[in-house]
Amino acid sequence: MKIVTLNKEGTSKLLRRELYFSQRDIASKEVSYLPGEFISLVAANDSNMCLGFVDPFNKQGIRIARIDTKLSYEINDNEESIGREVVTDNLNKAYQQRKLFKNYQVGARIFFGNADGFPGLVIDEYENCVLCKLSSVGAYRVKAQIKEIVV
Repeated sequence: MKIVTLNKEGTSKLLRRELYFSQRDIASKEVSYLPGEFISLVAANDSNMCLGFVDPFNKQGIRIARIDTKLSYEINDNEESIGREVVTDNLNKAYQQRKLFKNYQVGARIFFGNADGFPGLVIDEYENCVLCKLSSVGAYRVKAQIKEIVV
């Protein structure tokens, strides 16, 4: 996983907990990315970090999947393990929030993209059917992990 340092403007956006970054928010312009690749964005002062993925089909370019001060993965971790951890944590948090509602198991949206921490992923459940919509390359890259967790 690549570590990318944000410039002053990008750091300000991170501190405001914004979810989208562009190339102009990055201090180093020479970095190249694969579509959907997970990257670690680090604030200019090294105090805040976030996990994002590159989405060349989005005009901003980088979407944030998690904002943490201490990330639990290392630079040499593979995307499969990172994707599984992020999707599992975010799905569990979303489910815990929604299970408080009466008749939740009858049919509901169990995961809603940005609101639940993973842009481009929407999951609906209706009785014995689960529908997933993947509308970002970051979500598409971890579709096997999403399927494994949801099914």
